[in-house]
Amino acid sequence: MGRYATKFATVTQDDREWLRGQWKNGETHTTRCRAHAIILSAQHLSTVEISLILAVTYETISSWLDRWEELGRDGILDADRPGRPPILDQKDLDAVRKIVQEHPQEPSVILNEALKETDKAFSRSTLRRAIKKMGFRWKRLRLSLKKQRDSKAFQKASQHLKALIESDEVNVVYLDEAHFSASGVVSYAWQQKGQRLLIPISGRTRKGMQVIGFQSSKGRVRTYVQRSNICGKTIVAAINDYLKTIRRKTVLVLDNASPHTCNEVKSHLDDWSRKGLILYHLPAYSPELNAIEHLWNKVKHQMLPRTAWESIETLGKCLLESLKRLGVVREFEPMPSL
Repeated sequence: MGRYATKFATVTQDDREWLRGQWKNGETHTTRCRAHAIILSAQHLSTVEISLILAVTYETISSWLDRWEELGRDGILDADRPGRPPILDQKDLDAVRKIVQEHPQEPSVILNEALKETDKAFSRSTLRRAIKKMGFRWKRLRLSLKKQRDSKAFQKASQHLKALIESDEVNVVYLDEAHFSASGVVSYAWQQKGQRLLIPISGRTRKGMQVIGFQSSKGRVRTYVQRSNICGKTIVAAINDYLKTIRRKTVLVLDNASPHTCNEVKSHLDDWSRKGLILYHLPAYSPELNAIEHLWNKVKHQMLPRTAWESIETLGKCLLESLKRLGVVREFEPMPSL
């Protein structure tokens, strides 16, 4: 048998679900990598291919597969290692978990309360490691309006849209608008230790670019760009242009923003219906049901370079380039200096 002989992991459906859980939420990086390797092997990727994907050696992947065949799930988890016993026992960890849940935004309070509750001496870094092992992550909080929405209407709309997409009897297309302000967007990026990447901006301003986007449930994207504010007439113009591209009955999913519900739009509903386009307004405070919302986040935080915000001119140029990578772009007004 050659050195790079192919062998594949044997995985049941229950194993597959368990492995996915370990891949996403395993306690250590190595545990997550082992689970990922077994999943890939079960999909008939060779050990060499898996080693390239996970950036580890062929021999390591081979040993993980051997452990899986010999030990099953126990082969994925880290074995107990000799050494100093942990400072915090299970009772201490339960107390720390409760403190973290009561004071999630206050690291200093968590440390002081944990020291007092456990009556043990340990450092901030020890506490941080313990909290991470319990499954907590220090992440930015998000604003939410979920409590203000009608949960029954949300569930009904969610099920209705799912049924429409699965039936394949109509096209489902999502519509939304986004404002790209020249004042910039703060994103995440890999940065060298001791150095900080800066986002050059021309100053705080609301000036920027407006984009109307259409995204089908199949992922096809069409956008319309302009500098002036979006109103009912703009929405009508964009929908009329998009109508030229549809070939069968289409359901257009959109929220209840004023440009979507104004008299200008209402006056065209019958005409659009005759041409095969039906508007489907989502319940209030239900952005999760509009798939195109994720597109704006991707463009702002991943596709636009950090130099895009230097001026309105560079923003216009970079925005056009990014949108063209996604699909068809139409300009309602000449872009600045383009």
